[in-house]
Amino acid sequence: MIIIVLAVLSLAATIQQIPSVHAAASLTIQPPSQPLAAAGSTINYNVTVQTIPNGDFAGWDLYVTVDPTIINPTLMTLCHANACNVPYSSVADGSNFIAAGTDSQCINGNSVTGSAVNNCTGQDGPGVVHDSFTSNGFTTGSLLLFTIKYTAVAGPGGTVRFPESSTGFASQNHLFDSIGNDIVASETGGVYGVPPAATSTSANCLPSSVTAGSPTTCTATVTDTSSTPTTPGGSVSFATDSSGAFAGSPCTLSGSGSSASCQVTYTPSAAGSGTHTITASYGGDSTHTSSNGQTALSILVTPTLGPVSLSSISVTIGQKVAISINITNNAPTVQTFTVRAKWGAITVVEQDMTLNPGERKDVALSWDTSNYSPGTANVTIVIPQSGSVQNGGPLTLNPPPSSFLSNSLLLILGAGVGVAIVVAATIIWLIRRGRTVAGTPLPSSQKGALGLSQLERIHLTSPRKTVLQKSAALIFAQWSRLKVLVGFV
Repeated sequence: MIIIVLAVLSLAATIQQIPSVHAAASLTIQPPSQPLAAAGSTINYNVTVQTIPNGDFAGWDLYVTVDPTIINPTLMTLCHANACNVPYSSVADGSNFIAAGTDSQCINGNSVTGSAVNNCTGQDGPGVVHDSFTSNGFTTGSLLLFTIKYTAVAGPGGTVRFPESSTGFASQNHLFDSIGNDIVASETGGVYGVPPAATSTSANCLPSSVTAGSPTTCTATVTDTSSTPTTPGGSVSFATDSSGAFAGSPCTLSGSGSSASCQVTYTPSAAGSGTHTITASYGGDSTHTSSNGQTALSILVTPTLGPVSLSSISVTIGQKVAISINITNNAPTVQTFTVRAKWGAITVVEQDMTLNPGERKDVALSWDTSNYSPGTANVTIVIPQSGSVQNGGPLTLNPPPSSFLSNSLLLILGAGVGVAIVVAATIIWLIRRGRTVAGTPLPSSQKGALGLSQLERIHLTSPRKTVLQKSAALIFAQWSRLKVLVGFV
């Protein structure tokens, strides 16, 4: 059967456009571990697949990495013959093997002589064996793909590892069927010498919600989870299951103690499903195993904002202003927005709302203008998640008109009370002196008419404080009779 597969070079260049085929297979390094060997001796590791289920396995694009200061790759040999499959074949007589085809090899960043094309990429380099193979046939089950020959350099040991934990559409490693679809398979590396420490990798992106075309910073943190942890070294590669691009991937770890981290920038180019899954894959180093972590990034689609309506454009401080607007969710998923009303630079009221895909909803906000200062500023509606802004025009806050009138009345009343006190005190002083305005004693008949003889009796029989209190009370009681005297004072 003729395989309908692109040439190796174009296959590698178009990996991200190939749809994924879900399958339960595994890609392993065999044997799983080998003891430390003497410097200069040869060590062989085999790259194998197990339980390919769809009966249509026809090629691969695989990377295997070691620390070249521990063991250094020197040769890679494809397996086309019955003999090389005996330990790994799913057929008892070992007859299950891949048919011959087109092969390209890159070892330590250098294209191997005899390769169909130069398949070296930016992911190749010291310690990396990269093989791209397209078969002239297809098979299924379990089989050995190729053998890598290493030269032992030094201890204490390290790992023979794949770049991530699974092959697939968004991975660096790929297994293909006869029409170029990805076959998903778990990846398990091998150990050389002292087993490396286990690690865990976590990923997060901030901000965790962005619009298409807006960047976010994604951080991977790798932690040594062993009982005697050391700082992980090496690099982390990032991948997405949707449309977007990374800047700075792979990034080099930096840290201290039991963990290290590094960052890249991710810019989604389209919303897609509304959620992008970001995978951070740690390749391990000479003393740490590989691991990976994932995080979900929400992609916001800019909503459509209708005109802003204000119940009034000029109000007195303390009154309420009704602010209304309609919002349409243009995203293919449910979205939650914060609707924020601002008066100038001041946020005056906000409300969260959730909209289904394509849903349009009217939002009514009520602004209590109490405790704000007088002035004029534009009212705007802001959606902080998408950066959307809609202008509602100027609104003026006026000071309460009662403030000046109240203060004036208090001042007049206070002044009147003060004058009354002064007049009363003056009258009492004149009475105690027993004088008229001209300074002569009042006639007895006038004193009796005014009740002043009573005031004199108070003066003669009471202490000064009592005189003042009783005199004042009497004067106010006889106010209508004292008008003539007050006029003279």
